[in-house]
Amino acid sequence: MVEEDGTPDAFKNRCMNAAGRLESCISHSIERISLNESNEDRKENTLDVWLREGPRKPDVVISLSHLHSVRPWEPALAPTFIDGISLIHLPKLPSP
Repeated sequence: MVEEDGTPDAFKNRCMNAAGRLESCISHSIERISLNESNEDRKENTLDVWLREGPRKPDVVISLSHLHSVRPWEPALAPTFIDGISLIHLPKLPSP
C-alpha cells in the first residue's frame, strides 16, 4: 500500500506508531462501545471504543473506520478490564 506521500511503508509505520500508543491503554477499562453503520458500502462505518482508567487520567477513544466485519459483543459485560491490546499491520496481498 502506498500512502499519499508516496512512501510504500507509510501505512505500516502509522500502524506501528498506533500500536505503541495503544500499549499505554493497558489497565484501562472499556466504558462504552458504539457502532455506526451509516453507509452500506462500509466506507463510513465506524466503531468507537471509549476507555477509562480513572478520574486523574484522560479518557481514550479508539475509532476504527472502513470496517468489513464486526464481531458482536455483550454490552452487559461492561466495564471490561484491558490486560492486553495490540494492532498488527497485515500487508496487502500478494505479499505473504
